[in-house]
Amino acid sequence: MERSRPLNLTELDEKLRNIGPKSNRERCSLTRETYEEETRASQVYAEKNRQALIQAGGRPTRPIQYDPGHWVFVKGVDDCMSEEEDDEQRELRWVSDHFGKEGSRFAIELHAWQAFKRFQLYKRKKPSSLWKIQQQIDELWKERGVSEKLKPQLQIDPQKLSKVEEWKEFYWYKLQQLPEYEEDIEKEERLKEKRLQYFDTASSETLEEERLLGGWQNREHIIRVSDGEIRQARRDRDRHISQLEWIERQLPVIASECAGSDQVSKCNSSSTPKRQPDIESRLH
Repeated sequence: MERSRPLNLTELDEKLRNIGPKSNRERCSLTRETYEEETRASQVYAEKNRQALIQAGGRPTRPIQYDPGHWVFVKGVDDCMSEEEDDEQRELRWVSDHFGKEGSRFAIELHAWQAFKRFQLYKRKKPSSLWKIQQQIDELWKERGVSEKLKPQLQIDPQKLSKVEEWKEFYWYKLQQLPEYEEDIEKEERLKEKRLQYFDTASSETLEEERLLGGWQNREHIIRVSDGEIRQARRDRDRHISQLEWIERQLPVIASECAGSDQVSKCNSSSTPKRQPDIESRLH
């Protein structure tokens, strides 16, 4: 059986942020008109991703933040541009980068929802084994001590699920990824121990050669780098737990929205939300 690998949000976000000019120096040379055009394109990108997520049946974690706030000095980024970029350019770049990040956020959420829908179909490739998958869900719920109210009851046709049941499956999809995040933390902790053991047992000649080649400089260097990787793995796990908590909070909201006979069509997982007004006209 194929094992679902959690989406690496950090890696995907980095790729999306790198769309556009490839260096800080190139961004310094952009004109006001170019910055405004880039900002406009980023706004449309963010809105299109957000609307695509809604049309696909997902829910954005928050609205688009149209107020980028005031420009803030970022050491290591802005200080290298001080001689080439005036305050107006910095402010324009700040606004442009803000909407680029907004677009990336909703692209990540859209990607995660699309991955979940593929997961739904994959798990139903063999309807005869659906009962085994339900047993796996039961075991996961028992192992994790999760409330029975959050447990999905699988059906052969995902198009016939209610919106609430669909989101219970989304919760399951995220929950079954959590152990891999926990394993990543343990892996980084073991790697730190392995690095320190190597440093403590290697000959002085080997360590000196590695230092000259740009490798580990000393024991403190290993600890600093390894601890940073462990912290990142823990942040990824905590962010995933936050996503689970957010999904749990959405369930009563969805149930409330679906209450009443006039909301039946809206609350079927196969229904398509009403088309939103034209994106371009809303952003003028």
